[in-house]
Amino acid sequence: MKLCHYFKAKHGLDLLRTRCIKITNPNDFNDPFEFYPYVDGKPSYSIFKKYLKTKPVIDKFYERYKILWSVPNKKVFKIMLKNKENIRSLFDKQVFLPKQLNETFYKVKEKSRKHLRVICFSQYDDVSPYDEILMWSHYAERHDGVRIVFSKEKLDFKKGTRGKINYQPMRKRIDINDFMFRSSKVSEAMYDSIFIKSDSWEYEKEYRWIIDPSDWCKESNSPSTIDFAKIPAEAITQVDIGARAPESLTISILKELGNARYKHIILCKASLDEKEFKLNYELINRGPNEDA
Repeated sequence: MKLCHYFKAKHGLDLLRTRCIKITNPNDFNDPFEFYPYVDGKPSYSIFKKYLKTKPVIDKFYERYKILWSVPNKKVFKIMLKNKENIRSLFDKQVFLPKQLNETFYKVKEKSRKHLRVICFSQYDDVSPYDEILMWSHYAERHDGVRIVFSKEKLDFKKGTRGKINYQPMRKRIDINDFMFRSSKVSEAMYDSIFIKSDSWEYEKEYRWIIDPSDWCKESNSPSTIDFAKIPAEAITQVDIGARAPESLTISILKELGNARYKHIILCKASLDEKEFKLNYELINRGPNEDA
């Protein structure tokens, strides 16, 4: 299976020079719905009563109802929450603090910054000629950059879940009863949501790879806040240069591909078709294993 990634010219050259590819926390992706499931359903009455006894919830409800219920202090409020009629009133009104739900998601998302990094590829053979025009436009400096193709089988990240993105109209659902007291269910849903995106993104044909911390590394010329993963030279199979890229980029890439470890790589240059909305690719450098 072939995977590919679109780069700005500088970043593509950097990868060939260092074999380091940037890995990203889902919080920093450009889609605001990334890593963001939703809570749905109605809690059972017994779960809701238990929920009201937790300190964060008591604090939130107290701030909301201390004036409405004329509560003098939090101690009195706790006593009021033991009243079945008050509990039933809150339960019937479906007062489940949407703001708190979002805050919980935010905390889980922020916590993930310490241990979660992802590489986003496209499935090289599945992107249509029309869709790849968008990919070049959005991710390769408006066709001034490069596309690098990888062999999935030769990417040797030690661990980490990987898979195709599931495109669908709805986000990942979490039942509110799970949300209230089953943190493992929330974490599981958050993790699953990494592989779910709106079907409006389907043109990307994305394939994601969660990179285990054991495969993280730093690159000396990059800010310390950016993490990378090392790519084996043999995993890189092809480099395509954008249709608008200057000749100087082709020269620079040819220089990098002169390295013995890159002798197998195919190099192509994209150009605009004379009639259709599609890109054509001219072979510049053929790997030694290719047929003449």
